[in-house]
Amino acid sequence: PPLRARQATGGFVARPSAPRKGLNPRWLIAMSLLGVTAFALSLLPSAPPLRSSLPAEDEILAYHIEPQRDLVIKIPAEIDAVEVTTWGGVKAEICDSARRYPYGFVATFVNERGAEVARHVYDLESRVSCDPDRPLGEGEYAARLAGGEGAVTDPRSTLLITHDVLPQGGQVRLRAKPAVGSDGAPIDLTILSRLEGRYERSETSRAVFEQSLDAEERRQMGRRVSALGFADLPEPARRELLQGWARRLEAGGREGLDYEMSRLLLRRFRMPYPRADGRGASEFVVGERHAAALNFRGPLSLDIEGPPGRTVRVADGAGAAASVALGPLGRATVKLSREGIRTVVIDGVGPDFGVRFGAPEAQAMQQVGEIVHPAMPP
Repeated sequence: PPLRARQATGGFVARPSAPRKGLNPRWLIAMSLLGVTAFALSLLPSAPPLRSSLPAEDEILAYHIEPQRDLVIKIPAEIDAVEVTTWGGVKAEICDSARRYPYGFVATFVNERGAEVARHVYDLESRVSCDPDRPLGEGEYAARLAGGEGAVTDPRSTLLITHDVLPQGGQVRLRAKPAVGSDGAPIDLTILSRLEGRYERSETSRAVFEQSLDAEERRQMGRRVSALGFADLPEPARRELLQGWARRLEAGGREGLDYEMSRLLLRRFRMPYPRADGRGASEFVVGERHAAALNFRGPLSLDIEGPPGRTVRVADGAGAAASVALGPLGRATVKLSREGIRTVVIDGVGPDFGVRFGAPEAQAMQQVGEIVHPAMPP
């Protein structure tokens, strides 16, 4: 047993201490409090454990665009456009980035006197970017709900020009169209949205703003609009990019009564599009709903190869697109004469079909970007 000492005449005398009987009352009180706390916690409803996922790079509160009621957005007279970024919340259990989710919404423009002055219908399509090697909700994602339920598609951006129809300001009312798949069956999909008003900078403030950007900010700004990067953009394109700035627009009414909101977590991840069976490595799908975009820095002869008899449209950024019919051998050559850096957009007439592009070897360096040049048949 431990020793304890007492002072005595002539020194200290060590005696064994007697063992204590029973528990310290303070321990009894502490254990009682712990028991009461544990019992109270056991009565609370248990929440399902959150699945592990990568941390978000951005987080927003997204408005729901619903088919049963309008989402009413007040439009200040100072803005010239509204940028609507949308995501689709879907009931998905497994990762399937190949599946397409079509959806759409109707935008009604109402002026300051309450009169409807314009109405436009927008149809979009997206898919879910996810890691096929991990369960849905774990690993990479483009967007997901903070609660972890379901899946969220990649974002799509729609620009609503307001300065012509609402010069004095007013309202834009958004209502979702019923989501229907390619087979005609309805899709359980919730449109989530972020709404930003586009303001215009003066020439002086644009120059000051450009000087204030560091290298990373320039890179991020350039990647939103072009594969070329900010430094490679022509001066008019850089000026247009820096001319406007955006501010979030608020919905009218009260949350829960006039609109609903969800917390959305965002990352820059995008799943590469799966290549269809039997298509060549350099084949692109074009048609009424899809287009291919190629960046060039000068004139060249663009060879197009596809199904014989189909018609492609080539827009070189100046004037209307030129329609070109693929001949009996499924080939055509388009002379692109514009100088400078620009994007050439190619789509097609009718349902989607696959095309390939080529150029003479001497002009191969006219294309901008990380390009693989496969050998083309003579």
